[in-house]
Parts: sequence; C-alpha cells; structure tokens
Amino acid sequence: MDPARRVIENGAIAIRADRIAAIGTRAEIDRNWQPKSRIDRPDAMLTPGLINTHTHAAMSLFRGIADDLKLQDWLNNYIFPAEAKNVTPISSAGAPASARSKCCSPAPPPSPTCITTKT
Repeated sequence: MDPARRVIENGAIAIRADRIAAIGTRAEIDRNWQPKSRIDRPDAMLTPGLINTHTHAAMSLFRGIADDLKLQDWLNNYIFPAEAKNVTPISSAGAPASARSKCCSPAPPPSPTCITTKT
C-alpha cells in the first residue's frame, strides 16, 4: 500500500539502514534503487508490523498472581480485588513509562514490517 492507501500489486520496498526508504511497484524500485542484497518473495504479502500499546499497565504489577486459573476466576477473584486495593491515581501515573518500556527498547528491531506468505 502506498501513502494514498492503494494496494500495490507486484510491489517492492527499498530499505536504507534501518528505515523504509521507498515503496512502489517492483519496476519503480528496480529502476530507482541499487540494492546491496535482495529478497524476492513473489507469493508474499508485506504488512506493517504493529506495536501493541494496549498494555494494561496496572496488570504488570500483578504478574504471576494465580496465573494458572481460568480467566474469569483469575480476574474476578484475584486481579480485580488486587487492583481495587493497590491501583490509585498516584500508581497510575507510572502507566506511560510502563507502556514505553513495553514497546520501546534501546535496540528496536531493524524493520517495522513482517512478511506473510500466501496460504
């Protein structure tokens, strides 16, 4: 897909260092870029890699508490009561930092994409 959100059939991408430098048809990329290496995947779909920022930051405080139970039992009988006793506006102030720690690292992955082969 290009910036206009059009699906590009027989598309290609050019990578410079650790960033996507260009997206276009294979002919456009071949014409405008000279790769050091090339990966041909004619039967694949290139999709963005997504970062999950829906982190339930407060839940990180309760990792390992009764985590061998069925979900509803775990939530209703352990997690919700623990949150009620421990999560306050003050403790929630750390949520942005917790979210950053889950999605940002000193050495992020080199490419924000994943390749999915047709089934």
